[in-house]
Amino acid sequence: MGLKPISLKTPAERFTIKLNCPLRNLSTNFDAKCVCQLTKEGLLYFLMCEENNLTPMHRLDLGANMKLPLAAYYINSSHNTYLTGHQLTGKSSVEIYRQVLLTGCRCLELDCWDGKDGEPIITHGFTMCTEVSFKDVVEAIAEAAFKVSEYPVILSFENHCSVKQQQLLAKYCCEAFGELLLQKSLDSFPLKPGIQLPSPHDLKKKILIKNKKVHKGGDDDDMAGLTDEEKKKIEKEKKDAGTAAKEAEAAEEMSALVNYIQPVHFTTFDNATKKNRSYEMSSMVETQALNLLKEAPEDFVDYNKRQLTRIYPKGTRVDSSNYVPQVRKGKVSKCICGSGGDIDSCSGDAGDGSGVSGGDYHHDGDGYSADDGDGGSGDDGEDGGGGDLAMCVNLGVFEYNGCSGYIVKPEFMRKLDKRFDPFTESTVDGVVAGTVEIKIISAQFLSDKKISSYVEVEMYGLPTDTVRKKFKTKTVVNNGMDPYYNEEAFVFKKVVLPDLAVVRIIVYEEGGKFIGHRLMPLDGIKPGYRHIPLRNESNRPLGLASVFAHIVAKDYVSDAFADFANALLNPIAYQSANEARAAALCAFEDDPDAALDAATAPSPKSGKKAWGAIGKKVSASNIAVKAVGKPGGPKAAGGPKPAGGPKPAGGPKPASTPASPPPPAAESEFITNSKMKDDSIVKPLTMDSVKQNKAYTKISSKRDKEVDSLKKKNEKAQSNMKTKMKGEETKLKSANQKNEKKAEKSGKDEHDKVVKENEEK
Repeated sequence: MGLKPISLKTPAERFTIKLNCPLRNLSTNFDAKCVCQLTKEGLLYFLMCEENNLTPMHRLDLGANMKLPLAAYYINSSHNTYLTGHQLTGKSSVEIYRQVLLTGCRCLELDCWDGKDGEPIITHGFTMCTEVSFKDVVEAIAEAAFKVSEYPVILSFENHCSVKQQQLLAKYCCEAFGELLLQKSLDSFPLKPGIQLPSPHDLKKKILIKNKKVHKGGDDDDMAGLTDEEKKKIEKEKKDAGTAAKEAEAAEEMSALVNYIQPVHFTTFDNATKKNRSYEMSSMVETQALNLLKEAPEDFVDYNKRQLTRIYPKGTRVDSSNYVPQVRKGKVSKCICGSGGDIDSCSGDAGDGSGVSGGDYHHDGDGYSADDGDGGSGDDGEDGGGGDLAMCVNLGVFEYNGCSGYIVKPEFMRKLDKRFDPFTESTVDGVVAGTVEIKIISAQFLSDKKISSYVEVEMYGLPTDTVRKKFKTKTVVNNGMDPYYNEEAFVFKKVVLPDLAVVRIIVYEEGGKFIGHRLMPLDGIKPGYRHIPLRNESNRPLGLASVFAHIVAKDYVSDAFADFANALLNPIAYQSANEARAAALCAFEDDPDAALDAATAPSPKSGKKAWGAIGKKVSASNIAVKAVGKPGGPKAAGGPKPAGGPKPAGGPKPASTPASPPPPAAESEFITNSKMKDDSIVKPLTMDSVKQNKAYTKISSKRDKEVDSLKKKNEKAQSNMKTKMKGEETKLKSANQKNEKKAEKSGKDEHDKVVKENEEK
């Protein structure tokens, strides 16, 4: 495909960066440099250069405020970190802990069990998964914990070990981590109710242990004060959680290592509010979290403003898939949680705001998995193209902020004085909704073969923002190098929460085979003409493969104010359209020819503008022309002379003066003579006049009859129902009396029989 000229309509599109040295350096023609113009080759270089990247470079660097409490962040987390594949037959690996940490993951899971040789191991209990040494795992964690990010690492223990082997767990942790292990709470953040959690900055290069803790005084009973119904509900949720809810009692040595991440069973939001302990953390299976989010979404968000919640996939996901609640109608939406695999399970975009959500990192296609991934369960966010959509969304979001593993939540999910309902369809308090337009122009280097391809564009966010399988380009056949789609822009009219929205661009072959995709948080996209590099199922770059698109991002304006907004954006075009409409409306004037001349004539610089009866602007010169020839009307200087009229004799010749605004009398005469200003056209109606109208009387009478008819039908139905119920009641009483008599007779016969037998004996 040859290079086609691109029309850049607005200054913002023409100059995405300052026209200085970077642009000059791209020009290959000396003359072009002199006049600040680009050659074709220079334009191509510019479109592909660093300054024109899709994502602003500062967003990829560490730039967020890292001094907020831990609960104010989404935390990149993983579930069953040790597994490289299937939950029942997969292999466990020490190396995967290093790999996950190097991607920026900050929360790892360790399922600890008693080893046969007296040494604790890590494996998936009651399955055929292989096992690895606990000691080897903590040594690997100590080696890679802070290679990529210096912010705290949370180790989530699922502890099934005996007291003796728990002592070894504590010993190996202390030996491997040394000073990196946070064994006591910070002096400035004591473990007391009402005290916030420390910030990632306060916990730099520290490892936190999440394990059951033994409390002195017996105040560790999380179910105290609950009703029987609430206790049964919690027991059912424990069954859904599998082995995660069947941990052993904590030994004193392991309990001593636990401080800011103390796991407790979630009971109720009211109970958590009364306790006000930010250092307590609840772990929930996805089904429990979704139920809570549906029942009390605002309370769930408020709960996660104070303390952390960890959400992990349900036990039936034996294929290690992750779930994407935002793609299910009526459930959560994107929930950018800070999680290692479910960017959604935990927080907010439909989000409940929970900071930690455990996802299966080994299920990202060929990323860290020995078995290459199988595409996961098809019911939860899979696109049919392989890989794990939830994991890809997670990796895409946590690329930002320097891959630190911590992303600051939006303000309405942090501030206690703000309320947020994840299922809202209206705008959120303090958040401006957005409108996004994406025009897919072409693609490059998809394949060296003659393939047919098409592009889909999706969005994940709140339930109301989520759009899937709606926008699709035409199929370009037999062109894998540079297919040219040039579709009309796909418009996401109203994005309620741009901060929690993720755009996904996917390229497929004609038969639906996955080629590549790109997931981009909406708030990190630069508008304009952009080359979008594609990635594979593991979110890894596909080399030169890319999609060329034009992106427009702006604030949402409702249809009622669209014209006003367009007028502010482009006042010249708006004024031209008004003048065209004014000319078209001249047919309604008394003198169409004169009015048409007036509408098209240029206004004098000093002319005073007046508003016509229908809101159009009429210049002073137009009014003057209209006034000429009217009985008693003033004669404009330099105006046309009446045909055949005699010249004034002997009178002084009037001096020639420039056109000036007509007096108020002329303006009043013009407005009065306009047919559109006739007061008889619209007359106000009173209620008395309406009631006298025959049509109104007829409709009112008909309505009254219908109401009376409905009342009679209702009374009749009630009477029939009462009669029926009374008959049923009589039948039941009669049957009950018969049963009682029968039982009494049967009991008496039985008694007589027993007495007779006793007498015979």
